[in-house]
Amino acid sequence: MLPAEERLESYRWSSYPAYLSARQRPAWLRVDRLLGEHALEDDSAANRRAFSRHIEQLRLDAQGPATETLRTGWKLGAEDFAEWLSQKLNRPGAKGERARERTETDEALAQRMVREALCRAGWSEDDLRGAAKGHWVKVQLARELREYTPMTGAWIAARLKMGSPSYLSALLASVESKL
Repeated sequence: MLPAEERLESYRWSSYPAYLSARQRPAWLRVDRLLGEHALEDDSAANRRAFSRHIEQLRLDAQGPATETLRTGWKLGAEDFAEWLSQKLNRPGAKGERARERTETDEALAQRMVREALCRAGWSEDDLRGAAKGHWVKVQLARELREYTPMTGAWIAARLKMGSPSYLSALLASVESKL
């Protein structure tokens, strides 16, 4: 994520500089675990320098075509990482947050909401496909998705098998008017 000539400590979104400098370190940051993972017993200046050299060498070893895929995507982690992240970020977007990142976590949140609602209703994906477009379970879930996520009407209509986005909007407007 950094050009090769730029030092790792300059990356502002990392706690790495705090591991290298006791003066920059917040009181809550535990260095013993990370240093221990690199077979360094204590938090001494010599061990911090050894840690820095080791990390810089790992970085140099990782340069090449295999790392290009890392530079094109925003997330690293297990397949369920986006879903996990959406749970942690169940909040409005932050200033400076890129739209693609937010869209992916928003969709993971919406998908989780759909799965949980199907479970509460005792439905499967087949039940969702087979139920009428205006079934009350679908309508209730569509209302929740509209209220708690920024997902579009097109996304909600397609995901819940509710027909066109305009039909979904009319259905939701009709339900809202009755409330």
